[in-house]
Amino acid sequence: MTAAALYLLKATLCSGILFGYYWFFLRNKAFHSYNRFYLLFTVVLSLCLPLIKIDFWQEQTIQSSNVIQLLQVVSGDSEHGDELMAATKNNSWNMQQWILLVYVCVSVLLLLAFAHSLFIIMKLAVKQPVKKMNGILLVNTTAKNTPFSFLHFIFWNSNIDIDSTNGRQILQHEITHVKGKHSYDKLFMNLLLIICWCNPFFWLIKKELGIIHEFIADKKSVGDNDTSTFAAMILQAAYPQHNFQFTNNFFHSPVKRRLIMLTKNNNRISYFSRILALPLLLFVFAAFTFKTVSQQPFYKGEKTIIIIDAGHGGKDYGAKADNGVVEKDITLAIAQKVKELNKNSNIEIILSRKDDTYQSPPQRIDFAKNNKATLFISLHVDAEEETSKENKSGIHLFIPADTNTAYKQSEMLGSALIGTLNENVTLPVNVVMNKISTGAWVLKANPCPAVLIETGYLTNSTDLAFISSVKGQETLARNILNGVEKYLTANDHSH
Repeated sequence: MTAAALYLLKATLCSGILFGYYWFFLRNKAFHSYNRFYLLFTVVLSLCLPLIKIDFWQEQTIQSSNVIQLLQVVSGDSEHGDELMAATKNNSWNMQQWILLVYVCVSVLLLLAFAHSLFIIMKLAVKQPVKKMNGILLVNTTAKNTPFSFLHFIFWNSNIDIDSTNGRQILQHEITHVKGKHSYDKLFMNLLLIICWCNPFFWLIKKELGIIHEFIADKKSVGDNDTSTFAAMILQAAYPQHNFQFTNNFFHSPVKRRLIMLTKNNNRISYFSRILALPLLLFVFAAFTFKTVSQQPFYKGEKTIIIIDAGHGGKDYGAKADNGVVEKDITLAIAQKVKELNKNSNIEIILSRKDDTYQSPPQRIDFAKNNKATLFISLHVDAEEETSKENKSGIHLFIPADTNTAYKQSEMLGSALIGTLNENVTLPVNVVMNKISTGAWVLKANPCPAVLIETGYLTNSTDLAFISSVKGQETLARNILNGVEKYLTANDHSH
């Protein structure tokens, strides 16, 4: 799931919870200004909370019986010797591109509809006579669906006598909309829905805001006048609704709710329902911003030697990107970061090569044996063949075949690494490990648990940018260390 999709999902959930509270406890209550503020605050909070992250670190306790769930392993062969090319096929980007295209098309249509409505209103304001009245521009017109207000304009229907009792009440109604800046609420919601149109609760909030605007204006228009007369005037109005989504029309539906609100007063229960919003807001804030981060277990067992094998080196450049970046440099940089970031005195990180030197696969195995390695992790970077157009991406893991004496432990090590490699990594992590029965000597001939990690694709611009960056290399190195500690802690039988 992309970051944008996850953000939209969180915003939808947050707005759904807050709008649900409004629907059951605040809707149709007489405190209209409070409800208006609450709905606008709901929108802003739903947009902001998913962006806030407050971590609470908690030490993770691991039981060897249930911590590492072995992932499905499929058989796979490699004819590329020690330098493997992942055979998995990744077409997920195409689907994401189609979804993005549809999403953008809907947004463009909504933007065009917004611009069209705005153009019609402005055209009406320019073509009709305008009268300035206490900072408000009164536009006289016989256009259909008037009177209505927009920003500091009131579009008045010339067929209504502005000096009559009904006319004065309608005018006061529209003045209330203008002074209350209700059009800004509508503009904000319509612009927001152009981007977040997939959020159903934002559409419901937009509708409720429009009705609350009418409640506020109705109450102000009646004042000390006869409520029944004003209600009768609303009922007798036969004007159809206009299609401008961000104007305030006097003859706004639903009529029944407007009539009920004209005679409704606040009560103690209504005040109590407002106070209940405080614990809800605290709950939502905590739920969407506080994140309990399980601190990776700190291995406290016997001294363990881990060989971090930086693939290629010296005359063996490995894969090469179009911009000249080569595999041997990236693998060495990540390996050095693993050693640098290791702070556990019970774990000793030994690099198979500390600089740009060449080692054959058998030499690497001998190096691990001579150093009495407990685990062996070989780092590589993948690349597509020039004839391929799949644009593969992501991190892949390989383990030895089940004929290897350390196969089971290698499988568990790979599972632990997969569980940590995707932390703070923008690249996809393939959850399926491949067993290697031919080639890949560092896996096949290794007497200790061994895993080969393809950290990304040099032929994919996104992967290349990540694994070439210092931040990306540090993230991968830290995740590898976390996976190692997770594996060691789960298999520590000394306690």
